[in-house]
Amino acid sequence: MKTILVAEDEHLARWSVSEFLRTEHFEVIEADDGQTAVELIDHKPFDVVISDYSMPGKFTGLDVLRHYHELWPRRLKVLITGQNSDTKTEVEAIGGIYLKKPIFFEDLLAVVNSRVNE
Repeated sequence: MKTILVAEDEHLARWSVSEFLRTEHFEVIEADDGQTAVELIDHKPFDVVISDYSMPGKFTGLDVLRHYHELWPRRLKVLITGQNSDTKTEVEAIGGIYLKKPIFFEDLLAVVNSRVNE
């Protein structure tokens, strides 16, 4: 079973994405801030990391994805944001996917499946 980390500080958003992915037969681990996400990444080789950009604490979602990229450069990284941001180029530079909120679960699943099933 493929394992996905979902890092999102908004409880309802994190829960809904996580539950959707679980119904698609992924193991999902949740983090409610960037610090927790980084600590989890240090201890588990996730197949995919999905992170919201804006989170409390010292690590943004982009920081989380950069850290993941340092350890697992070929694995899938997805940044989700509701803000107008210039981070798309930075996400793409580390081989990540940039999705703008609101996201559609079918689109997220297509992105995850495109790389997880390689």
